[in-house]
Amino acid sequence: MENQASVQERPVCDLLVVGSGGGGMVAALAARHLGLDVIIAEKEAVFGGATARSGGWLWVPGSSLAQAAGIRDSVEEALAYLRHEAGPCFDPARAEAYVKAAPEMLDFIVQNTPVRFTLFKEMPDYHPNAPGASKGGRCVYTRAWDGRPLGRDLHRLRKPLKSMTAYGMQIGNEDLSTFITAGRKFSSMLRVIRLLAGNTLDRLRAGQPTRLTSGRALIGGLAVAALAKGVHLWTETPVRRLIMEQGRVTGALVERGGRDVEIWARRGVVLATGGFPHDTALRNRLLGADMGDVATNSIAWGLLPYGNTGDGIRMGEAAGGRFDDRVLAPIAYSPVTRAAHDEGDLSPFPVFIQRAVPGQICVTRRGRRFISEGASYHDWGAALLRATRDEPETAAWFICDRRSLQRYGLCEVPPSPMSHRSFISSGYLKTAGTIEELAAAAGIDPDGLKDTVDRFNIHAREGCDPEFGRGESVYDIVNGDPDHKPHPCLGPLDQGPFFAVKATAGCGGTHAGLATNHHAQVLSMDGSVVPGLYAVGNDAAAVTGGNIVAGGITIGPAMTFGYLAAHHAHHLGGERPGSPGSAAGSPMPKSCATSLRPGSGRP
Repeated sequence: MENQASVQERPVCDLLVVGSGGGGMVAALAARHLGLDVIIAEKEAVFGGATARSGGWLWVPGSSLAQAAGIRDSVEEALAYLRHEAGPCFDPARAEAYVKAAPEMLDFIVQNTPVRFTLFKEMPDYHPNAPGASKGGRCVYTRAWDGRPLGRDLHRLRKPLKSMTAYGMQIGNEDLSTFITAGRKFSSMLRVIRLLAGNTLDRLRAGQPTRLTSGRALIGGLAVAALAKGVHLWTETPVRRLIMEQGRVTGALVERGGRDVEIWARRGVVLATGGFPHDTALRNRLLGADMGDVATNSIAWGLLPYGNTGDGIRMGEAAGGRFDDRVLAPIAYSPVTRAAHDEGDLSPFPVFIQRAVPGQICVTRRGRRFISEGASYHDWGAALLRATRDEPETAAWFICDRRSLQRYGLCEVPPSPMSHRSFISSGYLKTAGTIEELAAAAGIDPDGLKDTVDRFNIHAREGCDPEFGRGESVYDIVNGDPDHKPHPCLGPLDQGPFFAVKATAGCGGTHAGLATNHHAQVLSMDGSVVPGLYAVGNDAAAVTGGNIVAGGITIGPAMTFGYLAAHHAHHLGGERPGSPGSAAGSPMPKSCATSLRPGSGRP
């Protein structure tokens, strides 16, 4: 463990990475793999950023996993899809750099870390009928693994949202269907029992669960490899400002151990601070007119770490970078509900899955549906904003009957045999014997809801949805129940009592950000490069132009451009600041040997 007193006033590294999410972690790992000395400066006491709270999905067209599975894809098809989805915001150079480098980045991770991925062959792009879209094979998700190799650093890994856990154990990608079907499949029940038993043993042995899943498995595996290679992961180290010399970013002033410390970075600085979800002034300026009450509603933003306050964007602008808000949507929308947990602690719950299962619909306060419930979470949020533009509150209600609740659950409420009584007592789950009574309990127009349910039921029994076409898309079908007949996505709501959960349009990430090129270099107002400065992840404007087009379309680009930034910094060269004539790759001065010795990654 590094001694705080040994930290020098001017440590020198090759690359300084600001932020420890997926983009920053890959930038650091790749740069270290290439022989560069790297420091990660993370402002919070934990590392992992928003990636650690994610599902750990990446969108990687043409991956080696897809090729091994016999899935045919091409760079041209993936670019055609991105071009269609980004529309006027399409940047061909950045999009091509991403699509071509993503498979290489993924192979690099597999070859150099304990992280392993599974190809989700059945998961299509979110708009599968668009030009260049794939019916499956571009998404990969992170497998669970035992995080004990992290040692004491396991306690520094960001915890998941409480709402995404069961008995303190995070429910991972490979566990979802198991937990959902445990009440009706004996094999699922046995696996759940084994998982919970293992979780209990972990807590007794290590004081916390060590089985890492989803985004925590991804970040944990990257961190194990990075720390082992000598990357210096400094938590509780906020960056105050960038340092510039002769128009070039040469380092940053950070606060460390109660002192201001200048870090000099020979090759530059990578901004990876997670965008601006908790920069209230910026988000209200961009969203206030469109989102009304949601722009200031903390429920909508609790999905993302509260440390993501736009630091990287502000520092980038101060260094001459251009903030690009010319995107289709400034944020990625997501259905969000909020339930009370231990001691009344409120935790947001993103409704990413199971919105297209039979016996469930979603309506506004007027009792009217506003989109196919099976549409992507981003499309759902955008549609809700349009549907409630003239209403005092941006709100929707997920509605189901008894049969559907028992089989699938509703939002955070689990299916049988788990009890839902605590959700009723907390007010999260409304219930009533009839649709009209449910509407009154939830504050929904009863006539509107009754009319909607009656019309939906008529067509659902026939396996069709003429109003919104639910179940006609392969993406809808993936989010349905393949065992349900006659249609995996459609079934009537006709068995009381009935249930409702209130939701709003939340934030799953930000799209507006610093303008960058295909190397992830930050661009100035005139389009020139800001020397020595890179931005990745949500600190950079989205390569999709501000659209959510597939699962993993946030983390995939973040990690890929982190990989590209590291390689560009490695090939860039240049002189070490403060030492004219010194090569960029020259040995570190002896004055920094203590503060940057291999393995001294702990604060």
